[in-house]
Amino acid sequence: MAVYLQDFSITSSLALWFALKERAKLTTGVAANWTVRTGSTGSVYSVAGDPISSLGQLGAGAWWVQSGHGFADSGAVHRRELCWQVNGSGQVRAKYSPRAGFTGGSPSATQVPSATDERVFLGGGTDASPTYVTLWPSSGAWAQARFDESTDATLIFTYPVGGGAVSSVLWLETTPLVYDGTRLVDPDPLTLHCATGATCLTDDLGSDLTAPRGLLSMGDSDELWARLPLGFRMNRDSSGTWRRIFPGGLPQDPAYPTAVYSQESARFGRGAYAAGTLGTGEAGNSNTCGDKGKGTVCRLSGTAFASPTALDGREASTGSATTRTLLGLGYLVYPWGGYQPAI
Repeated sequence: MAVYLQDFSITSSLALWFALKERAKLTTGVAANWTVRTGSTGSVYSVAGDPISSLGQLGAGAWWVQSGHGFADSGAVHRRELCWQVNGSGQVRAKYSPRAGFTGGSPSATQVPSATDERVFLGGGTDASPTYVTLWPSSGAWAQARFDESTDATLIFTYPVGGGAVSSVLWLETTPLVYDGTRLVDPDPLTLHCATGATCLTDDLGSDLTAPRGLLSMGDSDELWARLPLGFRMNRDSSGTWRRIFPGGLPQDPAYPTAVYSQESARFGRGAYAAGTLGTGEAGNSNTCGDKGKGTVCRLSGTAFASPTALDGREASTGSATTRTLLGLGYLVYPWGGYQPAI
């Protein structure tokens, strides 16, 4: 099951931040979705709970900590946390904690807490003197979001009114929970992608400069906060030139009477060629490379989608059809909630 933010017409970046915070807390079942554990309106700091109950309370310097669903490792349950802080115009600074949680530092009305394992993934500066960046547009765009209710998998994206390529995205993709006994082999099975621009869900996904990020070898001397490009499949053409086949370069078999979009797993990793260098946004042991694993929610598409497009599905074993249960956007196909996003 999932919770959706559907056809949100953006009138300001702050309005979208508030809507996303509220929608992430909703659930269709009895289990909690994302919870806001602590936060501030920019003038009133709350040690426990969410003090921001209306858009008008989202003041300059406001912040909140979102706590995820939890996953088991060695007999204990761990929760990821995201710490968001906005300025008066809706720009953002954001930090990620895979396990420790934002329980340290000197939190106040305008200063966020710290975590011993935190990674800043949007903005810069320090907790006491933050700098902000623009993620969401302030007008002239639609926003859509899907919050998985059983995992931390999240997709939030914007695109222009009238249709067009995704212009900004926040994408958390879970990778498989693989255990050795009760020990989780990858202590943080997740990748995180925040980006803007018309190629943020196409070519940027396969670039060492702009790909999703995640942790390799978390917790030991080889730990690296790394760019983890999706593996693109290439063929040589008749002249010997490498050509991308997947994603975005494999049309359907013309034998099919209706639209059929080829799909395959999205696999994240850092290639051996990158050893010894730290790229944009990376930190840690530069020699660490390797496979992060396959995404558990999204898939790559043989067709590139120029605008978010709802797709019908069909169960291969039974032939039964489903209506608008998938969404094509950029190079991705993603589970969807039965509606065509507004154009």
